[in-house]
Amino acid sequence: IGAADIGDGFNADDPPFALTDEDNAKREKRAGKKNTEESEPVDGVPTGELLAKLADFSDYPADLAEAFESLKVALLNHKLGGWKDVTQPQVLQKLDTFRALVCSVERD
Repeated sequence: IGAADIGDGFNADDPPFALTDEDNAKREKRAGKKNTEESEPVDGVPTGELLAKLADFSDYPADLAEAFESLKVALLNHKLGGWKDVTQPQVLQKLDTFRALVCSVERD
């Protein structure tokens, strides 16, 4: 999966959950803003810059590359959808647990 694949499977116009009229109105309002992706920084880093860092998983084994790409797409869809089916803190807590798993030490 390379940089050209960043958008594969990701469809900001069709999130994996139903949108209400209110949700659609919010999305249209956001779409009207200039440089929306660059104007909503996460921890001081614009979303577009973060996506550029997540564009290439070619150095990873295929199973991890596919999992990371799927996770990226799912996170973007839920973020753009306003965190309707899951909360941002729930997702962050699970990501923290994954980080702990990666850093955990095997005991005999």
